[in-house]
Amino acid sequence: MRQILDSLYKLCGDISSFFIFAIFVVVIIQVGLNIFNSFSGYIFEKPVGLMIPSYSAFAGYFLGAATFFALAHTLQTGEHVRVTLVLGAMRPSLRKGMEISSCVIGLILTATSTYFLAELIHTSWTYQDYSFGLVKIPLWIPQTPLFLGMAMLCVAFVDNLCSLVIHGTAPYMNGQINDETGKQEENFL
Repeated sequence: MRQILDSLYKLCGDISSFFIFAIFVVVIIQVGLNIFNSFSGYIFEKPVGLMIPSYSAFAGYFLGAATFFALAHTLQTGEHVRVTLVLGAMRPSLRKGMEISSCVIGLILTATSTYFLAELIHTSWTYQDYSFGLVKIPLWIPQTPLFLGMAMLCVAFVDNLCSLVIHGTAPYMNGQINDETGKQEENFL
């Protein structure tokens, strides 16, 4: 099970990387077209006017997808911001309770967000909402990656919560706090 979950988290990270690359491609192509349009104005006395229709909307959708797909992978690799200074000053039993509490709170918040994102997609589908701009896109399409990314974050919180309760540690705790010294230890695997 651990291998399947880790593969899913890595896949989410890879999908996030793909969307970041897609932003790069769209922006670079549009910049190239802008440069071509500028030079065509000198050559033909009038700019050609080439452009990617709604490129800024596409870049925004890709940014949303990249952000939300990165959430679970970022949590699992321990890259989310954590206040280890406070955790390091706590007794191990209290520290474990705080870790479990933070995972429960995170799970509640992400589960609520996932539910409302599903409702948003359903509403967009039901009322056939489309984006503004030159290219009309059904809004459920760019909203779906947000839902999938948040759902994977829910899975990651459940995974971490189970690991904390059963093993006393979680995958996101790659920089463990030493129980004897209370200081941060880097765990390079």
